[in-house]
Amino acid sequence: MTSTPRLSLHGITKRFPGVIALDDVSFDVRAGEVHAFMGENGAGKSTLMKIGAGIHRPDEGFIEVEGQRVGLSTPSDATALGIHTVFQELTVLPNLDVGQNIMIGQEPMQAGIWLDRGALYSKAQAILDRLDIKLDARTPIGSLSAGQRQMVEIARACGETPKVLVLDEPTSSLGRQEEELLFALVDRLRADGVGIVYITHRMSEVFRLADRITVLRDGKHVVTGDAKDFTREKLIAAMVGRAVDEKRSGVHVADLPVALRVDGLSRGTAVRDVSLDVHVGEVLGVAGLMGAGRTELARLMAGVDRRDAGSMTLFGEPFSPNTVADAIEAGVAYLPEDRKTQGLVLSLSVADNIALPNLGSLSQSGWLSMAKLKAMAKEWSGKLGIRAASPDVAADTLSGGNQQKVAIAKWLAIAPKVILLDEPTRGVDVGAKSEIYTLIRDLSAQGTAVMVISSELPEVLQISDRIAVMAQGRVAGVVSAADATEESLLELAFTEQSPDHEVAA
Repeated sequence: MTSTPRLSLHGITKRFPGVIALDDVSFDVRAGEVHAFMGENGAGKSTLMKIGAGIHRPDEGFIEVEGQRVGLSTPSDATALGIHTVFQELTVLPNLDVGQNIMIGQEPMQAGIWLDRGALYSKAQAILDRLDIKLDARTPIGSLSAGQRQMVEIARACGETPKVLVLDEPTSSLGRQEEELLFALVDRLRADGVGIVYITHRMSEVFRLADRITVLRDGKHVVTGDAKDFTREKLIAAMVGRAVDEKRSGVHVADLPVALRVDGLSRGTAVRDVSLDVHVGEVLGVAGLMGAGRTELARLMAGVDRRDAGSMTLFGEPFSPNTVADAIEAGVAYLPEDRKTQGLVLSLSVADNIALPNLGSLSQSGWLSMAKLKAMAKEWSGKLGIRAASPDVAADTLSGGNQQKVAIAKWLAIAPKVILLDEPTRGVDVGAKSEIYTLIRDLSAQGTAVMVISSELPEVLQISDRIAVMAQGRVAGVVSAADATEESLLELAFTEQSPDHEVAA
């Protein structure tokens, strides 16, 4: 790595109305290194990277590229200097193919008038091949997985090898196999001398990839150091300013009554003959690879989709929800995995989002009681520690962790007997994760039956009492979390099953 950083931000301060987002923060990334950038939601990571990308301008401080002071007024200023950012929310256009997406804004023309399609696909394919991304440039984007779309986004940023590549939560929607492809690509780019800023909440990724780590907290710089000098505990303490309980759950469920029983549930090839129980007062984790059928199973249990076969019972009584409303009335709540498109109405206030499933209890003679609505929002904002200026602010103004808390709060307010949580900590920081874990444990201790779907094996091991592992739409096994390891769960997740395979839950 060279001594002069590729990108340096010095003494950056950024103010927004009513808040200091960054307070005298300095950060740099060198050629040929992966510099991990960590902190809780709202710590200032995204703001600092947007300043480096030319989206925001600092109120104080300055920026250098390879030792030369520069002014970044627009994103095009940053890309012209070799600084490319791949944001968490992908911007590939689904109506175009891979090559067209990669070459957006730099399409080769004939005589300055006509698009040279042959040259476009040739250049796009050359970029894919150079990065060892196994895709055909003519493939429609709509046919690709989330991980493949992420690769296309990176290929577009690396059309000309960048000096600096910023990756913001690049694995938030990827499966384990797709993650490994991304990690290999990061390794290749580092070897080519690219300076990589890697923003993530996942500890395993940091210790797998990072050369250096910088932590922000409340808009201030906390620490920068070599990754080898950090332990997991030291990193967590730097991020949250306190110790975080990471003990595994220890509840034994053998003698607990069954709350929700699933027997032979099937829907197409996504869910095939699934049988399992969720007990009163337990946390049942559901693990598996991307596409294993975990979300599809939860949607059947919550009345979102209709089953082809099988049956369910709720506290021993037949349970056959045709709609989400049926499930809610019976006491079963479902938190979907995508809070932005399915879990919240981002344009509505925090209070309105919490009230949505609870309008009946908040109404009198057909009129909504605003006093009750505000009281409910205040109560649950306090219980879950939702950080918002007030319950009246729009949900889209909150950090990802606080949005997730709002999405959970609206279901807890109906006092469900069973709650199905699909990726409840996706895209939230380690502090918010710890708070959500505590919330889940408290729910189970109060007698709620909880099912948690998670793609993070350390999470599912930590939070669960038992773990059901799905593979190819079936339950490959149900094991005690106390006896399980990541390796044993992966072995089940990769189970090759015959059509008549059955596993007792």
